[in-house]
Amino acid sequence: MKDHKSTQKEAAETRIAEEAFQKRVEQGITGIKTIRKAAKPPLSDYLIIGEYLYFLSLAVPSTKLRKQRIKAENPEMLLLDSALRSNCKRLWEALEGMRDTDLLQALKIADINDYYTTHPVVIIRDYREAKKSA
Repeated sequence: MKDHKSTQKEAAETRIAEEAFQKRVEQGITGIKTIRKAAKPPLSDYLIIGEYLYFLSLAVPSTKLRKQRIKAENPEMLLLDSALRSNCKRLWEALEGMRDTDLLQALKIADINDYYTTHPVVIIRDYREAKKSA
C-alpha cells in the first residue's frame, strides 16, 4: 500500500504532466514577461505560476532538482525573479487555504481581485506588514 507522500507525489507529477496545465503555465510566463513593464499582468498569470511551483515542490522535494526541471520544462520561468516565483507560490497557497489563511482579512479585502495590485511580491509584503502592525 502506498503511503500518503508517494500518492501525493504521483498526483503532483500527473498534474504537472497535463498538457493543458503546461500550456497555461507557458501562457502565464509569457503574459508576465510581455506586459510586466507596460501594465500589470492579470493575477491569473501569477497564480498559474504559483500552482505549477506548488505541484512541482510536491513532485520534486529537492530545490536543486526542481531548478533543473524548471530549466528543462519551462526555461523562461527562470528569467522571472526568484522572489517573484516564490511569492507566486505563496500567494497561490494562501488563496487555496494552505497557508496564510488570513491573507484577505489582514489586507482588509473580500476578494484578492479587489486589491490595488496583482504583483505577488507587493501583496505578500503588504500582508507581512499588516500582520506585524496588527
